[in-house]
Amino acid sequence: MPDDVRPTNLPATKPALVPGNKIAPIVPDSFEGAYRLANVIAASGMAPKAFVDRNGNAKTEMICVAMMHGMEVGMTPMAALQSIAVINGMPTIWGDGMLGLVQASGLLEEIDEYVETDKDGIPIIATCKVKRLGRKQWTIQAFTKAEAQRAGLWGKTGPWTQYPRRMMQMRARSWALRDAFADVLRGLQCAEEIRDMVHIGSGSTIPPEPTRAQFRDANHDDHSDFDPTDSAGDNGTPSTAEAPGEADNPPPSSPGAAEPPSPDAPADAAEPWTETECKDAAKFMVQQIGKLRTPKAIDNYLATSTANLAEIRRASEKTHAFIVEHAEARKQQLVAATP
Repeated sequence: MPDDVRPTNLPATKPALVPGNKIAPIVPDSFEGAYRLANVIAASGMAPKAFVDRNGNAKTEMICVAMMHGMEVGMTPMAALQSIAVINGMPTIWGDGMLGLVQASGLLEEIDEYVETDKDGIPIIATCKVKRLGRKQWTIQAFTKAEAQRAGLWGKTGPWTQYPRRMMQMRARSWALRDAFADVLRGLQCAEEIRDMVHIGSGSTIPPEPTRAQFRDANHDDHSDFDPTDSAGDNGTPSTAEAPGEADNPPPSSPGAAEPPSPDAPADAAEPWTETECKDAAKFMVQQIGKLRTPKAIDNYLATSTANLAEIRRASEKTHAFIVEHAEARKQQLVAATP
């Protein structure tokens, strides 16, 4: 090749390397730009698992919404994907991301977190204290083991079994930061907290069935004013359960009511339940049913409580009938209230 002939596929000049340039994130300035970036992330296979369906396909729209929500509170797109989780259609933020966002605002003067344990090292209370710049008073929130038990979280398979101390810490932190920095978080709730809640829209996620001991711990001695044979249950929901003195056998359920559970007893029920234990369980279950917002969610809750319902029925037909008919009355109430 002659010396004066240059290959045409080579650049005429190479770009100069400029040292000291500041690295800046790519931040889209329009919806189209955000959607294009979301498409690239989805196609790359590097989207966080929270944005990938069961078939391994990344959800472009969910990625886009998470990025936009993160940018609204001051995050860059890629940081938003690491901190924002869309749970039940609601953008939420992981506990560490929540603290990072507040720290980046420059409004957090001081934070103090600690977890107290019993003599066996079991966490019993987590406390978070935060002081906002310019305020004299601390904002203090705590989350206790008793609260976790009442919510059906204690002993729940997953992080609540593996890392209960950390989960309690995240609850206390979330409440304290949301109270003190509502303007920074702009309604973002803690992902760890929302993930544990019942999906009231479809009822697809139901808290695990409490054990016999957890019923006692959740209600303690607060059952003296609760009679499962009363004509009305908690939350103002009418019940059609039989009055005292009537036949113990529960009446046939109306169409759509839950089928009687199988008599299989749970592992922790070596002896029949006492009257007090039945009251504890009935009060807890009535309260849980009152929180649900669709008939399907109630059916799912009863389905997960089969073993406990069997034990209650074994000990007291009246209490079992009260729970089942209370659930049916609640379902009818929800149907009637539907526009």
